[in-house]
Amino acid sequence: MDWNILLTENNHRKRGRPFKLFNAFLIFLARIRAVFNVPFGLLESIERPFSRVTETRTLYYTNIFRRTSKIKPNLGTTGSDPVECAIDSTGFKITAG
Repeated sequence: MDWNILLTENNHRKRGRPFKLFNAFLIFLARIRAVFNVPFGLLESIERPFSRVTETRTLYYTNIFRRTSKIKPNLGTTGSDPVECAIDSTGFKITAG
């Protein structure tokens, strides 16, 4: 899809300063962080080439942290199988039962 179309959708009915980066890309960055345990500073470095291509400002790691922490995970439907959730001191894991 077109970058501007995605930004327009994310900024629809948003109050205040508009987003410079759409949610789908932030979910991509959050998945990289979850799978490879990448620090937010490195995510900023990953985002930088994309901002050059799209001619937008680079997001700082604090903005990436704030935006990704507000994303609600989509668990999907597992049918009749229950969803098990376990939390320990090392992290958070969701599995289908």
